Amino acid sequence: MNEHQESVLSLLCDSGGQIVRVIRDDIAMTEGRDDLCNIIDLMDEMSGLKCRDFFEQLRRKKAAFNWELHLNIGGKPELFYLSGGIFEEHVLIVGSKYNTSYTYFYDELMKINNQQMVSLRETIKKLSHEMVLKLEQELKTYDEFSALNNELLSVQRELAKTNIELKLAKEAAETANKTKSTFLATMSHEIRTPMNGIIAMAELLAHTHMTDSQKESISIIMDSGNLMLNIINDILDLSKIEAGEMKLELARFHLRSVVDHVVQLLQTRAEGQRNRVTVYFDPQIQPHLRGDPNRIRQILLNLLGNAVKFTFDGDIDLRVFMIQDYELRQRLRFEVMDTGIGIEEDNLEKLFQPFYQVGNNYTQQFSSTGLGLSISKRLVEMMNGEIGVFSKVGSGSTFWFELELEKVAETAGSGIRQARASSAVKPKWKLEGKELSSAILLAEDNAVNQHITTLQLKKLGVERIIIASNGEEAVELWKSQKPALILMDNQMPVMDGFEATRQIRGLEDSMDCASRTPIVSITANAMQGDMERCLEAGMDDYITKPVQLDKLREVVIRWLPDGPQDHQSPLEEVQHSEYLDLGTIEDIVAPPWDEVDLDVLAQLFEMYRQDTPAKLELLRQELKRGLLAKAEQTAHNIKSASLSVGMAPLAGIIAAIEARIKEGAMDGYDVLLMQMSQLYDLSCSAFTELLNSSSCA
Repeated sequence: MNEHQESVLSLLCDSGGQIVRVIRDDIAMTEGRDDLCNIIDLMDEMSGLKCRDFFEQLRRKKAAFNWELHLNIGGKPELFYLSGGIFEEHVLIVGSKYNTSYTYFYDELMKINNQQMVSLRETIKKLSHEMVLKLEQELKTYDEFSALNNELLSVQRELAKTNIELKLAKEAAETANKTKSTFLATMSHEIRTPMNGIIAMAELLAHTHMTDSQKESISIIMDSGNLMLNIINDILDLSKIEAGEMKLELARFHLRSVVDHVVQLLQTRAEGQRNRVTVYFDPQIQPHLRGDPNRIRQILLNLLGNAVKFTFDGDIDLRVFMIQDYELRQRLRFEVMDTGIGIEEDNLEKLFQPFYQVGNNYTQQFSSTGLGLSISKRLVEMMNGEIGVFSKVGSGSTFWFELELEKVAETAGSGIRQARASSAVKPKWKLEGKELSSAILLAEDNAVNQHITTLQLKKLGVERIIIASNGEEAVELWKSQKPALILMDNQMPVMDGFEATRQIRGLEDSMDCASRTPIVSITANAMQGDMERCLEAGMDDYITKPVQLDKLREVVIRWLPDGPQDHQSPLEEVQHSEYLDLGTIEDIVAPPWDEVDLDVLAQLFEMYRQDTPAKLELLRQELKRGLLAKAEQTAHNIKSASLSVGMAPLAGIIAAIEARIKEGAMDGYDVLLMQMSQLYDLSCSAFTELLNSSSCA
C-alpha cells in the first residue's frame, strides 16, 4: 500500500496534454528530459488513443476519474489510474498505481491550492509592504510638496508685495519724470524770456553806429547770451534722449562740408589761444552720404570745442578716415587729437557720464555743464556707433568715434566741388515786396519782449504793430482790427495762445472768412511736442525765443501778404539777397567764381528750373483733388530741392503748405499757392541776375 502510494505522478497540462508543470514525480518519468513533453508520449499507442478520449471527456465534463492507462516506465508499460480535472486554464492530471478513487486527485489539488495560498499570502505581504513603502513615500512627497507649496505661497506674497512696490515706484518715477519735464519746460520758458531781451537788444544795437569799444562790448554780450542758450539746449537735449524722444533725421549730405563748417566755427577761438588746427580728410570717403548731419556736426563741435578749450599754444588735428568700405555703406573713424592738458586715467571711465567734470585747477577755469560728452556718447550710440578716448596727463588727448553711414550714388551735378563756408553775406533787413502797411498783431504778456519785438518789426519796415497782453485781448483785437499776421506767445495770463488760436480759427469757420489769418507761435518753450501742440491748435508756424532778427525776418517774409507788384516787370528792383540764401550757394561753389564755377551753378540751376514747374503744378492738382498724402510728399520734395539751390524763402512758403497738409486741412491753400508761384518766379529771376552780375564782374 505504501509502495503504491509513493508511486504518484502529478502533472499540470494544457488541454492537449502538453505538460506545463511537474508537480509530483515519484516514478522519475520526467527526469533526464531537457524539456517537458506531451503526456501521450509517455504511453504506448493504445493508451495514447485512450488518453485522447480522457482529454475529450475532460473538455466535456470538466473532470474524469480512475481511467486505466499504461505508462512506459523503464521501457515497460505499467498500469496507472489517472484522474483529471480543469484547474483554472489548465488540466490537473494525477496518476497512481493504486485505484484511490478520488483521494490522490483531491490531495494534489489541495496541495496546489495550499501552495497558491502560501504564494498568494507572500504576494499579498510583499504587495502590502510595497504599498506601505509607497504610501510612506507619498506621504513624504506630500509633506515636501506642502512645504514647497507653503514656500511658494510665501514667495507669491513677497512677489505681490514687490509688484505693488514696483508699481508704486514706477508711478513715482513717471510722476518725477513728468515733473522734471514740466520743470524743464518752465525753466526753458523762464530763462529764454529774459535771454530773448538780452540777445535781441544786443543784436539791434549791433546794427547801429558804435565805437570799436562799444562793438566789442556788444560782441561779448551776444557771445555770452549764445553760450547760455547752448547750455539750455544741452540740458533739453539730454532730457529728450533720456525720455526716448530724440529722433534722428536721415538726409543726404556732404560730409566734408560739415567738417569744414565745424572747423570754421571754432577757428577764431583756436587762433585766440594760439592753437594750430589741421584737418585730414580721407579721399576714399564717399562725397555724399546719408545720415544725420546736424547730430554729427554737434558731436564734432563738442569734441573739437573741448580740444580748443583745453589746449593753449598747441596743435589740434581733426582726422576723418575710412576704416571699412562695404557695398552700400562706409565705416568711418573721426579723431580729434590735441596737445593739451590731458586727462588722468581715473577720470576716463567717468568722462561720458552726465554732469561729470574733471576736477583740477586748470579745468575749473572754464565754465561747463559737463553734458557735452554725455550727449555726444548718447548720439553716437543712437547712430549704432562707438566713442572713446585716449589720454595722458601733460601730453594731450585723442577723442574718437566711429559710425557707419550709407553711401549715396553720385548724380549729375553732384561733382560740384565743396569748400569751407565763406562769411555769410549780411542780409538787407528791410522787407521788399511785402505789404508793410498791413497790421501785425503781437500777443505777448512780457513788457520787455513787447518792446523788443516791436523794435525788431520796425527794423524790418513794418509800419503798424498792435499789442495784446493776453489771449483774450488777442481774440478781440483780431475781430476789430483784422491783422494780416499774428505773432502769438503760448503762455499768457487770462487765456493762453493755444486757446486764443483755437477761438480765432473757430470764428473764421463760423464767419466763413475768405482767407485765413496766419498765426505764428513765438514762444520760450522748446520741449519735444511743442511744435505739434502749436499745429494742433491751428497755428501755421513756430519759432523759439530768443528770436534773432534774421529768424523773425524769414517768418514775416513767409506769412506777410505781398505788396502791389508791377506784373509787367516784376524784377525791376529785385535784390537777389532777399530771395536767395547766398551762404548755401557759396557752400556749393566757394567765391570768387570763375567761368567754370559759374557754369557749374548754371547747370545746377537749369536742372532745378526744368524739374520744378511740373512739380508745382502737380502740387496744385493734388491739393485741388484732396490727395493730401501725395501732396505732402510732393511739397517735401520741392522744399528740399529749393533749399539745396539756396531758395530759402521759397522753401519757407512750401514748408508752410506742408505743415498745413499735415494738419489735414482740405482748403485754404489759395493764398499760399499764389505766394509760392510769385516767389518761385522771383527766386529764379534773382538766381539768373546773380549769375549775370557775377559773369559781368
